[in-house]
Amino acid sequence: MTTKPKDRSGAWADFGTGVLAWISGAAVLGFGAWLLFGQPDLTGASNGDRQTRTSQRPVQYVDEDKEPTDQEIEEAVQESREKVFGKGWSCFYDPTMNENWHDDVRCTNGAKSYRPVLLADRGFVTEEDMRAAGQDYENHLNSGVKP
Repeated sequence: MTTKPKDRSGAWADFGTGVLAWISGAAVLGFGAWLLFGQPDLTGASNGDRQTRTSQRPVQYVDEDKEPTDQEIEEAVQESREKVFGKGWSCFYDPTMNENWHDDVRCTNGAKSYRPVLLADRGFVTEEDMRAAGQDYENHLNSGVKP
């Protein structure tokens, strides 16, 4: 019984499986060289411009016997809060549908939020009046006064 030779048509017959083995080997060698000799800096910064998180601030060593003061703790909490939520109070026009124009400003400081009653001595106030009063109140809160 004789066997019929396999049909070698198509792209692989023209290209050859040996070439595929050479390309695979070259890719493995290239990847190995890349790992061995260091990966390129793909951020676009030159070596002199690189900064890490540790190089942005000087390292502070904590004395294990010294307890932080209340003021140091409060400053650390405030610094963390500012990093997450931004600095200070922010007051903005946020109208309600309760027919009370005097509480149409919302003030926030991170997770804290409340509506102050502004311009209560006036009978009718406009949106522009409330925006201006909200900006003044924001400046007042950020000057260090607690609400």
